[in-house]
Amino acid sequence: MRALDASEAMRGEGRSVEYVGALLVPADEVVFHVFASTSAGAVREASSRAAVRFDRVVESVAVGSLHLRREAP
Repeated sequence: MRALDASEAMRGEGRSVEYVGALLVPADEVVFHVFASTSAGAVREASSRAAVRFDRVVESVAVGSLHLRREAP
């Protein structure tokens, strides 16, 4: 997957970003790509490198049984 490859390449460059996965909401025809990073800029760059179209980058917080890393490796 392009987003995974882009985040792996950036980590190889010493950047703090990891592609976690995606949430597809078919009824709304939208996909939410989930990254773990200390920088919104790194997420934007990884998305751009992967040619993943996005409208915005926002911080999210896992609630309930969904557990995401708070910091990228």
